Amino acid sequence: MGTVVWDVSGVEREFLTELTVDGMLSTVVYGGSGGVGNVRFATSTNQEPLIALGGEVGEAREIELEVKLLADVALVGAPNAGKSTLLSVVSRARPKIADYPFTTLEPGFGVAHIGERALVLLDVPGLIEGAHDGRGLGLEFLRHCERARVFVHLVDGLAEDLVAEYVTIREEVESYGGGLAGKPCVVAVTKMDVPEARDRYEDQQRELTSVAGSSTVAIAAVTGKGVQELMQRVATLVPADTEEEREAPEVSRMQRSKAVSVSRQDDGFAVHCALAERMLDVVNLGNWRARLQFHGELNRLGVIAALEREGVAPGDTVRIGDFEMEWE
Repeated sequence: MGTVVWDVSGVEREFLTELTVDGMLSTVVYGGSGGVGNVRFATSTNQEPLIALGGEVGEAREIELEVKLLADVALVGAPNAGKSTLLSVVSRARPKIADYPFTTLEPGFGVAHIGERALVLLDVPGLIEGAHDGRGLGLEFLRHCERARVFVHLVDGLAEDLVAEYVTIREEVESYGGGLAGKPCVVAVTKMDVPEARDRYEDQQRELTSVAGSSTVAIAAVTGKGVQELMQRVATLVPADTEEEREAPEVSRMQRSKAVSVSRQDDGFAVHCALAERMLDVVNLGNWRARLQFHGELNRLGVIAALEREGVAPGDTVRIGDFEMEWE
């Protein structure tokens, strides 16, 4: 789940589909339909048909599969802000924890139980300034936040300027795009078990609340202070699960049209008819009877009428696919 499928056959990659529910199915490329044997062309007046229909060429498409992890809550913040510690406290996850930056090098998961609800938390490795442009591993990490429904923005309580640290990371999230800026967010200041952090929070709380646009939560994950309050607040922001469609819409289909088009060229006429071209793949035009039957099929498909409308005359060159003939 969380796999996004892109078509990268062209100059720009094109979104095809996204698998967001367990068991979801989506068809992104089709094989061609099978051929038809000559017995299917038998009629009361043609007991020995020499015409058949070759198999249809399948689609060719180069695709890219991109995984975006699915979670209810994404924990974001600067390196060493305490995200992994919080995850280990509210869930059974056991991420690597140390007192130096960039301890977490890949996203981690945990499940937190708040009352009767179970929320999946995503520990996003620390972001730095310029993350949205790919500095550090920013792009690799931020894309995993796109499917989270709520952010918990952790601010390191030991940072000199809490507001500046919050603004730096918030700007990276907003600059990335992908709808991240519009998601609900709870701001929590960490490490309240350290006296220095508590003093800074008391001094800067009012300004941080003003910049964040909502009240902040002070937590100490090591002692559990404020953690329950934080998680209950987060739970109120995560919408209840709803039934989702299990099958994605088809995003591609072979064109099996009987449409006929004729274009005039300098040295003759070009016929575009998929069914006629498929017949040419298997018909032996060295046999005069097969040529006669093929001419009858061209008439039935409307190819001859289309050529006559364009002014074809005896002696003109007519091309159908790779086959070339002189009109009689």
